Amino acid sequence: MGAYLDILIYALVAGILFFWLFSVLGKRTGYEKTQEEMIPSDEELENQDAKILDWPKTPIFIDENARLRVQEIKQKDPNFSEHHFIAGAKYAFETILMAFSNGDLETLKTLLSPETYKGFEATIIERKNRHDNQVTRLENIKEVMITDAYYDEPKCYVTVRYVSEQINVTYDEQNRVLEGDPDHFIILKDLWTFKRDPNSSDPVWLLAKTRSE
Repeated sequence: MGAYLDILIYALVAGILFFWLFSVLGKRTGYEKTQEEMIPSDEELENQDAKILDWPKTPIFIDENARLRVQEIKQKDPNFSEHHFIAGAKYAFETILMAFSNGDLETLKTLLSPETYKGFEATIIERKNRHDNQVTRLENIKEVMITDAYYDEPKCYVTVRYVSEQINVTYDEQNRVLEGDPDHFIILKDLWTFKRDPNSSDPVWLLAKTRSE
């Protein structure tokens, strides 16, 4: 009787999991939303549960001055949304960080301005010439906030402050640790400036400048 009851319980749990996955992932119909369409609207970000959407309801602006500066950007680009921008900036941070660690120049080329790309490329080539291996693990992004914004014709610029927990380790070709601690994360504070031409049909904000705080 006990074994039979266990089977029923397992079957019930499996059924619940299947229903949950199906409701979350849905069926492939050929009419799936694009990545842009999947970003929550401003109203959704305000009204829906932050945990479900995975957009924490933390301040978007570091101070009132940053908020006012963004209003200047909206005069040049009426479609600019700080919520959408922060969502994209978080994704860009994760993607660029991993691409740099992996030496993925093709990905970096699509997300960096030509000037910034040259610096990243030179560092990656130098690392490869030394036969070093860079390993980065992003443990957590604690903060993503707009600190500044301005228009310098013909581009709009927005600066974002990231506070993250990362494990960064450099190994030599014998897999010996040259720099970093593989067992402990460090807290990093970075300021990244993105730029975009508001008159362009390309929606991508390119990373134009980076510095540590």
